[in-house]
Amino acid sequence: MLVPSKLTGVQAAGRPCLFLGPAGSEAAALVKGCGLVIDPMDGAAIADAVRAYAADPARCAAEGQRAADRAAAWTVDRAVSAFTGLAGRLVAGRRAALPLLGRLQPHA
Repeated sequence: MLVPSKLTGVQAAGRPCLFLGPAGSEAAALVKGCGLVIDPMDGAAIADAVRAYAADPARCAAEGQRAADRAAAWTVDRAVSAFTGLAGRLVAGRRAALPLLGRLQPHA
């Protein structure tokens, strides 16, 4: 849960989150169930989302509680574990690709 760095703090407020960014991102996945993911260039969708939340206090409360629960589950140990796991996978992938470099031929 490293990207974006402010997400946990936003979720800790106990309010629904509006993530303005790519739907396929890690942040979008973390917002699922406790907010909405909206294209940042879609002003009408952003306005509609704000109006929808304003009209539905029960939805705000439910999604806000889920957001607060996710923030409460965040710990430094979990973040370190996730980061070291990611780093390990990246290094392992790099090592797996190294033998391929020996087979590359220089350009003529």
